[in-house]
Amino acid sequence: MGVEMPEAEGLRALIRRREWEESARRLLGSASAKTTLSTLAEALAEAAAMGAVGGEVYEALRQRHEAAAAWDRRAQALLAVDASAVRDPARAAGGGGAAGGAAAAGPEAGEGAEAATGEEGGAAAAAADLPASVEELEAFVSEGARLGLRLERLAVMTRLCEGAQRWMDTSGAARRVGPG
Repeated sequence: MGVEMPEAEGLRALIRRREWEESARRLLGSASAKTTLSTLAEALAEAAAMGAVGGEVYEALRQRHEAAAAWDRRAQALLAVDASAVRDPARAAGGGGAAGGAAAAGPEAGEGAEAATGEEGGAAAAAADLPASVEELEAFVSEGARLGLRLERLAVMTRLCEGAQRWMDTSGAARRVGPG
């Protein structure tokens, strides 16, 4: 014969919430390579399932997740830019190039289609606030690194940034030496 204690379930829920808050604090305090965007999303879903939405820890975790997701979306948009479809370097510098899907407007699509795609892509890239210089790319990569999460696109962006910097260094040295 069991004894029913209505307070026991309330105490269990409180213990689960405190355990969740402790694990969320560890996630917030961790700059671990194990913490991913999906780990944060899972923690937020767990909080919602147990009714722990709101509160200081939840809001801090939600803000960190939103910042990381926003950075990841910008990185995805930048990686989708097809610079080969942009013919005018001035337009590329001003607008950022053609966005994803522009690869279909290759040389066989004709000059007019390429120009239109470049303009649309440039507008999309500008709207997404994408880096337009190596310095801006370095700042963008630093912003991603400061999030303290393992982001797949951060590794790709870091390699691209390092390659762009090496290219800039090499091209600068070649300009100083001049033609042979």
